[in-house]
Amino acid sequence: MKEEVKMKLGWCLGVMACWREEDKRRGGVAEFGFFGIRKK
Repeated sequence: MKEEVKMKLGWCLGVMACWREEDKRRGGVAEFGFFGIRKK
């Protein structure tokens, strides 16, 4: 069970990191991590 939780956490962090990379490429800023959809 704990391994499953670790995988889910790792996946969430991976998604957030990908969103941040996308923001950098577009010149946007993801301030809210998981809510990286909101850009300035």
